[in-house]
Amino acid sequence: SALWQRALLAEQESLQLAELRDALLPGLMSGTIRVKDAERVVGEAV
Repeated sequence: SALWQRALLAEQESLQLAELRDALLPGLMSGTIRVKDAERVVGEAV
């Protein structure tokens, strides 16, 4: 059903966002990745 498909897409998006967060947050917090670099990485991933 359409509702089931929307739920699956939302779950996939949530997992992708969590992966991006886990990949970028440590570098951003430590200063090894700058926000501009993170924006580029996110833009390429999305």
